Amino acid sequence: MANGVPDSLKDLGVLSKTIVKSPVAKAVHGARLHNGRHKDVVFVNERCIHVKQLTQDAQLEPLVYKDDFDDDIRSSGIFTVNSQPTMPTSSSSDNGQPQDLLVLVLGNSNLAFLCLREEVEGTYSFAHETRSIPVLDEQLYQPGTHIAIDHSSRAIAVAANEREVIMYSCKSQEDIERALRAGHDWCPISSEKMAPVEGVIQHIDFLIPPEDNQDLVVLALIVVIKRRTKVVWIEWLHSQGLNDIFINSAQPLDCPKTAPNLFVPLHGANFMLAHGTELLICTGLLSGSVTSSVVDAPLGEGDNHDGNSPRAPIWVSWQRPWRSNRQKDTVILIAEDGLVAYFEIGGSSVEINSPGYLGCYVDGPFASLSDENADILAVAGSMSYGILAVVDQEGENGRQAPDWSYGGPVALDSLESIPNWASVTDIVSVPFRIAAGISSRLLKTHPCVLVTSGRQPYGSVTELRVGVEASETTSFELDDLRTTLGMWAVPSTEEDAVLVFVTNKDSTRILEITVLPEIEVAELDAEDAAFDFEYRTLVAAAANGRIFQVTSKAVIATDPMSQTRKEVDDEVEIMCADILPAASIIITVELRGSRSVLCCTHCSGGQMAESIRQLHDEATAVAVGLCGSTILSVATFYDGTVILFLLEGENIEEMDRLNASDHQDLNGVGDGVYLLPSAVDEGFTAVIGLRDGRIHHTTVECTGARPRFGNSKSLMYGTSTVKLIKMHDARSLIIISGLDIGLLTVKNGAVTISSIWQTKIPRPELSQDCIVAAAQMPELNVKTFSRAAMLVCGDRCSIAQLSSSPDTVPRRIPVSGTPNRVLFSKQQRCLVVSSKKFGIREGSNPLKRQVWPVIDFIPARYCVPTFTFELQPRDTVFSLLEWTYQPPSDSVEKKWSFILAGGSHQPSNGTAVGKIWFLQPVNHEWKIESVSCTNTVTKFPSGPVYSLAKYDDLSYIACAGRQVHVMRFDSEAKKWFACCEPFTISSPGVHVTVDDAKRIYVSTARDSLRTLILKALPSDHPGEHTKKLVGQFSGPRAEELLCHLYLEPTTRNDTRARLQPHPEQTYSKHLLLTADRDDTLTGLDPIAVPSREREALRVLFRAKLPSPLTRLCDAEIRPAWKAEYIPGVVTDRAVGCTTDGALVGVVVLTKALFEILGRVMKEGNPARGIEEDWQQFARRDDEDEIRHINGDGLARVVERGKLRRILLDMDEDAMTEFGGREGVEDIVRRILDWM
Repeated sequence: MANGVPDSLKDLGVLSKTIVKSPVAKAVHGARLHNGRHKDVVFVNERCIHVKQLTQDAQLEPLVYKDDFDDDIRSSGIFTVNSQPTMPTSSSSDNGQPQDLLVLVLGNSNLAFLCLREEVEGTYSFAHETRSIPVLDEQLYQPGTHIAIDHSSRAIAVAANEREVIMYSCKSQEDIERALRAGHDWCPISSEKMAPVEGVIQHIDFLIPPEDNQDLVVLALIVVIKRRTKVVWIEWLHSQGLNDIFINSAQPLDCPKTAPNLFVPLHGANFMLAHGTELLICTGLLSGSVTSSVVDAPLGEGDNHDGNSPRAPIWVSWQRPWRSNRQKDTVILIAEDGLVAYFEIGGSSVEINSPGYLGCYVDGPFASLSDENADILAVAGSMSYGILAVVDQEGENGRQAPDWSYGGPVALDSLESIPNWASVTDIVSVPFRIAAGISSRLLKTHPCVLVTSGRQPYGSVTELRVGVEASETTSFELDDLRTTLGMWAVPSTEEDAVLVFVTNKDSTRILEITVLPEIEVAELDAEDAAFDFEYRTLVAAAANGRIFQVTSKAVIATDPMSQTRKEVDDEVEIMCADILPAASIIITVELRGSRSVLCCTHCSGGQMAESIRQLHDEATAVAVGLCGSTILSVATFYDGTVILFLLEGENIEEMDRLNASDHQDLNGVGDGVYLLPSAVDEGFTAVIGLRDGRIHHTTVECTGARPRFGNSKSLMYGTSTVKLIKMHDARSLIIISGLDIGLLTVKNGAVTISSIWQTKIPRPELSQDCIVAAAQMPELNVKTFSRAAMLVCGDRCSIAQLSSSPDTVPRRIPVSGTPNRVLFSKQQRCLVVSSKKFGIREGSNPLKRQVWPVIDFIPARYCVPTFTFELQPRDTVFSLLEWTYQPPSDSVEKKWSFILAGGSHQPSNGTAVGKIWFLQPVNHEWKIESVSCTNTVTKFPSGPVYSLAKYDDLSYIACAGRQVHVMRFDSEAKKWFACCEPFTISSPGVHVTVDDAKRIYVSTARDSLRTLILKALPSDHPGEHTKKLVGQFSGPRAEELLCHLYLEPTTRNDTRARLQPHPEQTYSKHLLLTADRDDTLTGLDPIAVPSREREALRVLFRAKLPSPLTRLCDAEIRPAWKAEYIPGVVTDRAVGCTTDGALVGVVVLTKALFEILGRVMKEGNPARGIEEDWQQFARRDDEDEIRHINGDGLARVVERGKLRRILLDMDEDAMTEFGGREGVEDIVRRILDWM
C-alpha cells in the first residue's frame, strides 16, 4: 500500500452518510413544547423530528432538531397538558413549562413523550419519558400503526393494523404539570389495558362525549370486516379506570364499499367520514343505531380543474382550529389539490366557507395554530413544496376584523414556502452553477447537484444547496451602488432608524433607513450631517450612543451632544483602520510621507489622544481586540508579514510576528483582518482574507506572560480577494470572494465556513447573484432586522434575514410538467428535462384531458425553459442521452449536437414498441430558440427503451425491453444501423453504462448486473453483422436493481494541493457500485477476471441503507475549503438520491481506516454500528462482505463526545499512518464535515 492507496480492492470498506436529509414530513403538529407563550410547529419524518417556532411576524424559525432515534417513527400525536381554548399570548402565565407533549410510537415498541427544556438562553434540548409497548410475535398485530389522544387528555390509544388495541389511562393534568415542574417522572400514563377488536383497523380516535356525561370515554375504531366498513367503539368511565371497559359490537356504516380516508370526531359522540369526495355525518352511535347524512361540499370545481377526469381530488386531512365555537364543531378540511374549507357543524346544519387554494399538493396532516386575529396553517406539501398560510376575516375596513367568526368572508394568504423537493426520480451533477446572466466560465469552480422534483403544476428541477439561508424581506435600488467597495450599518441617534455608510474609491454616501411605520430609505445631505462625505470611509461603528467614522482623511466620533474630530494633513493619508467602539479606541495605519506608522487614538471627554509606532513596511489591513483588560492589534503587510502588537497606555509594543518565508501558505497579500474571540479572556483567532482567494487564520494566545501567535492554517475559499465583514456577535464574519459569499464562525478555536444562499419567496428560481458589499444590520426592536444583513448586488440593495444554523436551501427551477429525467448537455450548456404533462392540448377536445410527454430546455444563463418540445399523448420518455457528431471533413469547430430521447409508443391497438427520438436544438447566444425532430426515429419491437448510453463517437447502447442493442452511425450513408445482433437478457435493462475499457454494464429489473463486451467477428463469418455482444459475467446474485455507478480512476493534482502538501494521489483501481430495491448498496470489482465463463463479479462490500438509492452519480460537490486530501479515503465522489429526497454520500475507505472506524462504531454505538449490517446479511453472505459503517451513527458518536474516549482505549500503533489518535479524530471530523 502506497500513499494510503490500496494495492488490492479486497482491502476496502465503505462509509455512507446522509448529505441532505429528506424533506418529507409524515405528520405536522401545532404544539407548545417549551412554554405557553410560543407556538411551535413539529415536523415528524421517518426517523427524525424538526421543531420550528412561529415568530410574532408569522415566520418559521428553526428551534431544535432530533435524529438519533434507534428506529422508525410509526405514528405521532400531541398530548395537551394545559388545555386552553385559544393559543396563549405573550402575557400568559405558564411558569415557562411545556403546555403540550409530543407523543411518538417508535418501531422498537416504545411509546415516547417529549418536550423541550431550555439549556441556555435561546437554546433548547429534548427531555423524554418512555413507556414500553407489549411486543407480539406477528408484525401485523403489533400496536403502533395508529395513535389516538383524548381531546381532554384523559386517555391514549395505540392500535395495530389489525385486531390489537392498547388503551392507556392518564394522570390528571395537575399531576402532570407538577411532575414537569419537578423535572422527573412526568410520563402521563397511569395504567394500561389491551383489548382485541375484529377487523382491519383503518382509523382510530376518541369521540367527544355528550355534555351530560363528561366522565364517559369513547374510543371509536373504523374497521373493515368482510369488505364492509363498520364502526367499533369501546367505552368506559374515566373515574373508574380501565378495569371496567365495554366493547360494543361492530355497527355497519351506510357508506360506499371503500374504506374512509378521514375520520373526524364531533360533539355528542358523533363523527364525520370522508369517502373520497363525499362527506358523511354519522350520528346516534351511543344509541346503537348509526344514521348518516351526506354533506354537499364544493370539491373538484373551479379554475384548477380543466377538462373531465375520473380522478377528482379527495379530502385528505383535517384539523380543529385552536379558536373554536363551543356550541358548534368547527373543522378545517384540506383536499389533495390544496383546497381549504371551514365546516361549522351544529346539529343538522352545516355551514361551509372556503378561503381558497393553498397553492400546493397535500396528502397528510397539517398544523393549525391561531392567535386572536387569524388562523395559521402549516402544510407539508406532497410532490410539491409546502405552505405556511394565514386565514383571517375580511372586515369592512380590510383584514383582521375584531369579531372573528367562521361564518363571514375569509381570505387566505401565503406567508412562506416550506421546502419539499420530493419525490425524486433522477439526479445530475453539473460542473458549474446554473445562474441567470452569468457566464459559465465564471462559474466553473462552482459545481452543483440538481434533482427532479414535484408534480405538475409544481414540477421543477431543484438545486440542493447546503448553507445559511438569506431570505429577502425588502429591497431598494439606488444609482451607482455597483461601485460600492464597503458598507457599514450602525444604529442612528433617531429611534428605530439605521445609518448606512456606503463607500466607493473616492467618496462616501450615507443612507438613513427608518423602520416604523414602514421601511423608508433616504440619502443624507452632506451639509446636514456631521460626517465626512468627501473621502472614502475605511470603517464605521457605534456604541453607547456614539458613532465613529474613519475616512482616508479624518477620524470622527459624534453623539447627540457633541462631536470629536481629528483631520490629518494633506501629505498624510489613512490607509486602513479598525474601531473598538466599547472602549472608544481607534487604530489606524497612516502613510506620513515615506513613513508608515501605526496610530492608536483614544477618544475621551471630547478629546483625542494618540500614540504611534513606526512600521517596517506599508500595512494593508489592521484589526484591534480586547482580551480582558489587554488591548491587542494585528496588522498585515505587503510582504506577507503579520505582526501582533500590544497597546498599553502610550506604548505600542511588538509581541510576535508570522513571516511569509517561514509560512509558505502566507505568500499572499492580506486585504482584510479581524480578531474573533476564541473564548472568554483566552485569546483570539486572527482571520486574514488574502487577495488570491485564500483565508489564513491563526490563534492569538493571551494566557501566557507574553501574547503570541499559535497554530496557523490556510484554506482556499474563492478565486479573488476575500472581503471580511464583521458580525455583531463578534465570533462570525461574512466573507465575500467573487461569486462566493459565506459565513465564517469561530467556536472553541475551530473555524467553520457555511455558504450563504439568497432566497426570495415570490421567486423560487432566484439564482445566487454576485455580491459586491455586505453589512449586518444593527439589532433594533424590530423583528425584520433581527440577524439581518444588507447585501448589495449591482444597483440593488436587499435586506435579508439570516437563518440561525446551516440547512438545506433548495432552489427550484420550474418545468412544464411532472419531471422524470434530467440531463446536462455540455455542448448546449443547458439542462434537458423530460416530463409528463396533463391538461387540454391545443386543438383537441376542450372537455378531454390528456397526458403527453414534454422536454424542456433550460440554458444555464437563463434558469427558465426557453423552449419546450412536445411529443404525442401515446408517447413516453424514459431516458435521455447527448450525442455530438463531428463530420471528418468539417473543421474542428463545427459539430452537430443531438439529444436522444428513449421511450415507447403505445399504438391504439397492439403492444408498446420502443422508440428513440433524435432532437436537434437550435442555439443562439446560448439560448435554445427551437428544437427540430429529425426523420431519424428508431423503433424497437422488443419493448420500451429504458436506458441509453454512449459507446463511442459513432455508437450508442439501448436497453429496449429484454434486449440490448448497439446502434452505429454510418457517416457516408447518414443513417443508423445495428452493428450486431441484440443481446437478450432475462429481464428488462433499466440502466446501462460504458466504462473506459468499453465494457457494457446493464442493471436489470429482476436480475443481476450483466457485463457485456462487443467483440469483432471473423471476416469469414456469415451474416450482415461484423460484431457480436458477448456476456462476460454477471452480478453476484439475482437482484431487483435500480442503478449502478462505475467509478473511473481519479487523479487529484490540482491547485488545492498546495494547501496541504501530499504526494499525487492516484486511484489505481476501478470500482462498481450497484443499488437495488432491497435498500442494499453493493461494491463490486469490475476488473476481476473470472476463472470460468459467466462467473459472478467479486463482492467487495455491502451496505444496508435506510432507503433504496434510485440513482447514483459521480459528483464533486464539496466547496473548495473542504477539498483537502483525507488520508485513508480512496474515493468520495459517489452520491445517491432516494425517492423521498435524501442525498446519500458514499466514501470508500482503506482497510486500515475502516477497521479503526468499525471499532469506534462497535464501542460507541453497538446497537447501530456495523453489527446491524451483519444481522441483515448473516443468512446469505460471508462476513467479509459486510464492510459498511453507518456514517449517521458515527456522527452521533462524535456529537455525544464518545470519539476521543474510545480512541484512548484503542492501540495507537494501528493509527500511526493517520497521525495517531489526534490524526484519526481529525480525519473523522473532516469526513463528517464535508458530508
